[in-house]
Amino acid sequence: MALIAVSCPHKATSLAYAEALDSFDVELCHLPAAEGLGSIGDLLGGAEALLIGGEADLDGTGTDVQRAALGQALQRDVPVLAIGSGMHLLNLAFGGTLLDRLAEHAPASEGAGDVRHQVYVTPGSKLSAILGPGGFFRVNSWHRRGLREGQRAPSLMTSAYSLEDGVVEAVESPAHDWVIGVQFQPERLAELPRAFANLFTCFVQRIDP
Repeated sequence: MALIAVSCPHKATSLAYAEALDSFDVELCHLPAAEGLGSIGDLLGGAEALLIGGEADLDGTGTDVQRAALGQALQRDVPVLAIGSGMHLLNLAFGGTLLDRLAEHAPASEGAGDVRHQVYVTPGSKLSAILGPGGFFRVNSWHRRGLREGQRAPSLMTSAYSLEDGVVEAVESPAHDWVIGVQFQPERLAELPRAFANLFTCFVQRIDP
């Protein structure tokens, strides 16, 4: 049974990730939000993949635990799925810059309902291979921060962007076996096209047996 390390500072979101992976034959190791850095290596020692995330309206710099976990995962080249603010942290880890505020990409007020917008998935990207043909998808919007091409790390590839304003919606690392970051929230499966469930399936399948 594969072991996946999950790093998310919010318990409710971490539980949503666990629910999305519940049907797979994997074991999850939830990294504490404020663990001493000396123990990070021990926590990741047996992990064969990393899911790193959080609400996408955070500042994108991540916690000490998240930065350390991501650094080790990239060095070991294990599969990494970065969601929400995890994608922003991934961008910073590769040398990108800080993020713009995007009030129009989130509900105007709590309880106002979700916002959705159309994105274009880049042909030839790993994300395109995961989602299948179509290119255009409507995704959920729960983020008040995002990055544009000028802030993307040059070594990352833009694999999806918003058609309305060009905001980067997904990135991936061509230098790694399977490192993908998405700004939308794929764990909220009911809010996305059915093909987006493939993101978790391919993440798990990419783990070495």
